[in-house]
Amino acid sequence: MKNTVDCLTIITPNTCKKPFLEWLSENHDWFKQQLHTKGGVLLRNFEFRSVSEFNQIAQEVSPQLLDYKYQSTPR
Repeated sequence: MKNTVDCLTIITPNTCKKPFLEWLSENHDWFKQQLHTKGGVLLRNFEFRSVSEFNQIAQEVSPQLLDYKYQSTPR
């Protein structure tokens, strides 16, 4: 169903076949599990229309975002 490399899960528009936010809401538990077990998820070849849309996705994935104030802030 989803593409995986040894240590990373890759999600592409072909994987989703629908707008990413819609897909994410339907697959939220699986997505969070991948973040926890693999340490990250690579979103490849998506065309987000705006910074606002990207921020909405980031907020959906991690509601408690950190402010990037210092070079030592985790990304």
